[in-house]
Formats: sequence, structure tokens, C-alpha cells
Amino acid sequence: MIKTDYTITENKQQVRDLLTQGEVQLTFTKSNGDTRLMRASLSAELLPPAKDIGSAGPPNPDLQVVWDLEAAAWRSFKWERLAEVAAK
Repeated sequence: MIKTDYTITENKQQVRDLLTQGEVQLTFTKSNGDTRLMRASLSAELLPPAKDIGSAGPPNPDLQVVWDLEAAAWRSFKWERLAEVAAK
């Protein structure tokens, strides 16, 4: 297995592109050291209806916010902890 460096801008963009196209399975290490598998998306077809919640401030470039399809909730992961990405 080739380890991809997901902290590189081009690799981040490839993952974001996959997320906006549909469902993606992400594997990453949680802050407590556990490995987490998440079915996630940023596709408008899979997201909940938008709500006007105002601005949360500037985005953190070290984090990616995604819609967790199983939990039906917004979640985030750190790019440096992302281990594997698989499009569904």
C-alpha cells in the first residue's frame, strides 16, 4: 500500500472533489488513537437541507468538515490523520 500525504493541497482537492461527487469511505485516526471508518459526503444530493446558521469564522485548513452519512451529522477530521480514501 502506498501512503498518500493528504496534507498536500492537490491531494486535499482530490478528496474534496470525490466528496462533492458522492459517497466516500474515509479511514482516519481519531485523537484518542482509535481507527475510524466513516461514510461521508459533501454532495448536495446527500446533505440535509441548508439552514441559515450564520458564519462560523474562517475555515481551519488542517480540518475537513463532512456529512457523516451513518450518523446523519456534521463531523470533521484532521488531514494529517487521514489514512485512506475510497470512493463508493
